[in-house]
Amino acid sequence: MPNTGGPLATEIPNITDWMQGWGSLAAAVTSALAVLFTGWLLRHEIRARREEQADSAGAQARLIVGTVASVDLIP
Repeated sequence: MPNTGGPLATEIPNITDWMQGWGSLAAAVTSALAVLFTGWLLRHEIRARREEQADSAGAQARLIVGTVASVDLIP
């Protein structure tokens, strides 16, 4: 179907169209990087929390002190 001169492609892109296009592309790349960084930060915080819990459990276990009581078996 030939172009009948409708609203599509009736004018050439000007500088504002190019700026909007590059701005949209830059925003998409920046958003993707932000999502990746947020995922990395989440994994880092989860790992740090697990290490802290393991250290806390170890410290708690070191606080337990056993004592031996003598039992008199012969009355």
